Amino acid sequence: KNWKSSWTMLVRRRAAQWGQILQNDISQGVLKQVATAPHNYRGASILAYSAVLYEKIS
Repeated sequence: KNWKSSWTMLVRRRAAQWGQILQNDISQGVLKQVATAPHNYRGASILAYSAVLYEKIS
């Protein structure tokens, strides 16, 4: 319902593009995951309320 306007569709598209870029860098060994938040309920967290910290290794 809230994702129907044109600007929110663009946000969703750009987020997917950035997600693919990050995944490629992780797969190629450019980035490594070093921390996540929140720590107390990692599996049950809503994606919008979580964070992942990556370190560039090459």
